Amino acid sequence: MYARPANSGPGRAILQGFAFILGDSKPLDPEKGWDKSWDFLKELGKSVEYYPTGTAITLKEFAQGQRWMIAGIMEWDMKPRAQSVIPPDSKIAILENTTFVVDGHYWCIPKGVPQEQVDVIVDLMKFMWKPEQQALTWKAFIGPVVKAAALASAPKEIQDEVKEFWRPEYDQIGTKWKVSPPLGVTELSYAMERWDREVGADQVKK
Repeated sequence: MYARPANSGPGRAILQGFAFILGDSKPLDPEKGWDKSWDFLKELGKSVEYYPTGTAITLKEFAQGQRWMIAGIMEWDMKPRAQSVIPPDSKIAILENTTFVVDGHYWCIPKGVPQEQVDVIVDLMKFMWKPEQQALTWKAFIGPVVKAAALASAPKEIQDEVKEFWRPEYDQIGTKWKVSPPLGVTELSYAMERWDREVGADQVKK
């Protein structure tokens, strides 16, 4: 099971990742380079009972034993085990030729925001950028964007939790497993819209 990509990080990871696994001609071009991926996703859909609207539902059904396999990414693997949302001893399998598609969230300030508010927002951004604040992001198993915020600089309870639920497979990202940036905004929007139209269609269940 995996959730509708437009509402799910693991869903988007599967949507973008199969192009690398299947050896599609242009992994970053879902319109002209995903022939194998679109065919596979449609074929896979024949074995999918339904697509939920969000990742949390997949975790719930997995925890209840209704599903034996769900899509996952690092955050949605480690954090739910640490919080006992799913069994802590749950296993993972990484498919051959997997490329980890790096996702991210970005700051932006809309045009027209008064300067006095911009000044406050920028100060907040600078504060959140400090290594001691970035080190706290290990708690969410996402990790910092500042190299100085190594795990060793996080509070001990966070260090202990990360060490307990970290998987050795993730240490091989960038060596055994390749890394790719996500699709651009236009390409990702196209891929999600086409998935809704051709793959999910009537199988998305709220």
